[in-house]
Amino acid sequence: IKKLVLWAPAFNLPMALDYLTGKVEANVDGLYDHGGYEISQSFVDDILDRNFYDGLNIYTNDLLLVHGTEDTTVPFEISKIYVPKFIDTAKFIPIKGANHNFDKVEQIKKVLRLSLEFLCS
Repeated sequence: IKKLVLWAPAFNLPMALDYLTGKVEANVDGLYDHGGYEISQSFVDDILDRNFYDGLNIYTNDLLLVHGTEDTTVPFEISKIYVPKFIDTAKFIPIKGANHNFDKVEQIKKVLRLSLEFLCS
């Protein structure tokens, strides 16, 4: 991978299990319904066993990180944890007022433009 773009990377998954499991009990098959996607307990357990911040500096090529300042799924404050763990040349761009999905047209256009410019440079 020569260049990589990460949009609101969810390195906080162990802290966000309520988001994955939907704050509901597993069904009789032990699965959580996450917006129509089934999440198994073994998947949840695997997430809890991982440290998503370890080894982020292994990737040494060009890297762009984009994160919305109003993201509640992966809170913007999480970027203060993961950004310093990447290589010093990683480029970080906050998108003011954007949530996790960048769900306003101007935000989506900005994220896509930044990504395209980065990947084509």
